[in-house]
Amino acid sequence: VTTARPGVRVAPEGAGAYNPAFDVTPGELVTAVVTEHGVVCPPDRERLAAVLPGGTRTHRTGCTR
Repeated sequence: VTTARPGVRVAPEGAGAYNPAFDVTPGELVTAVVTEHGVVCPPDRERLAAVLPGGTRTHRTGCTR
């Protein structure tokens, strides 16, 4: 990756590095989502809504560990 934003170079011309800022984890491998509002496991729409702003905030939702 040589640009942070389209048209903005962040590496010298000819640099041979590839360093993506994130990866994609398959959903079936995700057992919990940790947020500043709590831990959700297993993560699903209803449990996430319960801990995110606007819902009922609890520290742990559905976790057994």
